[in-house]
Amino acid sequence: MPKKKENYNNLKSTHPVLSPDGKYRWVYDISMLRNPSILFDVLWVIAISFGIVCLFVLLIRGCEGHLKPVDVWETTQVFLLLTAVFFAIGIVAYFFVAGSYGWRNRVFVADEDFDFIYQFLRQHCPAAR
Repeated sequence: MPKKKENYNNLKSTHPVLSPDGKYRWVYDISMLRNPSILFDVLWVIAISFGIVCLFVLLIRGCEGHLKPVDVWETTQVFLLLTAVFFAIGIVAYFFVAGSYGWRNRVFVADEDFDFIYQFLRQHCPAAR
């Protein structure tokens, strides 16, 4: 007989509550609008990625002997523009994802022994809902 999937979506509390199966559970959700740490991490990764690629392009041009101060500024402008475009795309995508998650990110659910049962399950595994 297949094991019944637990549904913890109705548990919204920052303290232990009695769940329908008779065990105490602790559910921790964070607001994606008040705590945009995921957004800042994504923007940081984008900035680092474009920075590394910009430095690599400047290094290649410098090794070829074609690097002038004007070229450095032009190359940096192009990568700053690309970074700004990807920042805008990342911010819009963050709000779409936050809206689809109900503006809340379920961090984890723990039972009375503090064994982690559910970690990012609602967002990343729709079949387990």
